[in-house]
Amino acid sequence: MAALYLPAPMAHQSEVLDAPERFKVWRAGRRTGKSRTALIASLLGHGQGKHRGALQGGDIVWLTPDYPQSRAIWREELKPRLAGLPGVTLHETDRRIQLAGLGSLELRSAESIDNLRGRSLDGAVIDEAAFLDLEYALGGVVMPALLDRGGWLIIASTPSAGWDGNSGRLTPSYFNRLCVAIENGGRGADWRHWHHPTEANTRLSPTDIEALRAEYPPNSATAQQELDASLTASGAAFYPELSDWDKLVIDRSQLPHFLPDWWQFWAGYDWGYSHPAVFVPCADDGTTLYVLDALYLHREQDHEQAASIRGSLVLPGQDGRVPSACSRRVYAGHDAFAQRMAHTAQPETVADVFDQYGIALSKASLDRDAGAKVIRRLLSQDRLRFVDTVGTRRLLAELQALVPDPKRPNVPLKRDANERGENGDDGADAFRYALASLPYLVTEPAPPKGIGPEGRDPGSWEQYVPGVAEDYRDEAGGFVM
Repeated sequence: MAALYLPAPMAHQSEVLDAPERFKVWRAGRRTGKSRTALIASLLGHGQGKHRGALQGGDIVWLTPDYPQSRAIWREELKPRLAGLPGVTLHETDRRIQLAGLGSLELRSAESIDNLRGRSLDGAVIDEAAFLDLEYALGGVVMPALLDRGGWLIIASTPSAGWDGNSGRLTPSYFNRLCVAIENGGRGADWRHWHHPTEANTRLSPTDIEALRAEYPPNSATAQQELDASLTASGAAFYPELSDWDKLVIDRSQLPHFLPDWWQFWAGYDWGYSHPAVFVPCADDGTTLYVLDALYLHREQDHEQAASIRGSLVLPGQDGRVPSACSRRVYAGHDAFAQRMAHTAQPETVADVFDQYGIALSKASLDRDAGAKVIRRLLSQDRLRFVDTVGTRRLLAELQALVPDPKRPNVPLKRDANERGENGDDGADAFRYALASLPYLVTEPAPPKGIGPEGRDPGSWEQYVPGVAEDYRDEAGGFVM
């Protein structure tokens, strides 16, 4: 007689399966047995008989992020266990299992989730939920399908601080935000949240887990996310050092009223149209690197962008945040030097257009790995400060939202802006262009000799710029010594 064999749950899996709550959210590291737990719940039910599975007459849907993952679960977990059993019908094309006189279990990918609209379900599993548009899946499809029968829900995943495919391109994933909401008591008594790292699976060799962890660099954000299932900033943010907002943001009044002309001035620029174009002017006094502003420009043509950037600058001697000297050396992505016919009638480059406005573009260093190292070095040296503006706050929030690329953990995961130009990484790119192409270091020159009122302390450069020292420039623009 044919029999159905299912694995016995481990202790950490039983914690989830035995709990009575109707809506369960399980945040777990890699290889903790999330899919096996989903298999048991889908067929046998859970909550100690309170929530029925397919073998108790329930109609269950198991949702995965994509088609390949649903195919793998079908081939590895469902078909080998159920094929050939009496009363069991396998619908290969639909990936649906019908149990005669009982219930059904159907595998679906998020790519075809809208096909579930209008269905009534006794239960649903959302597997690896941080890697699909969970907010839409819940609100648009799954929760309405559970209403008629008072169905149950298990959401299981490793966390993801990156983009989960939502239309607003918000980060972190909705799964991460849902975990936080439940932990903070924001979802009510029907919801419960569990957290288990990879080590919770006692069937795995501790030595093998230790060897896997050794593959990651110290304090690896990827390891903290994938193995520890961490939601903390250090386990998710690419630049956790940027979380100290109060330390990094300064008021313009903390800088000299007129920025000395011996400082280094330059900028980074990332071209865009549907995605924002961003201009990030910087200054360096030899001790601190100041991000003076961040100008975001959305759906502006090249001439409009150049005019907007030019209008944000001030001439020497004027009181303002961004001196015109920042326009003399602007490091830009290499697309600014390619001819474009799609957005302009003239076969001229962005660099050509900007040159007409006195903005000199140079090719930036595009090495994302090297750029990230430069930024981290400056942060470790406590050399970065952001002058408080609307633009720099947007830039800083953008930088704080960056997460490691799972395939290349030494660079941040790419984020494209939505159609409104929001939640992208365009400002982060312009910022990286500026810092990865740093000009030479500057040092404060000795003050000019023999000028100023008698007895005035000559040790401070600020008292000569602007003012008395302006009257002692020679024809070449230098100071008479």
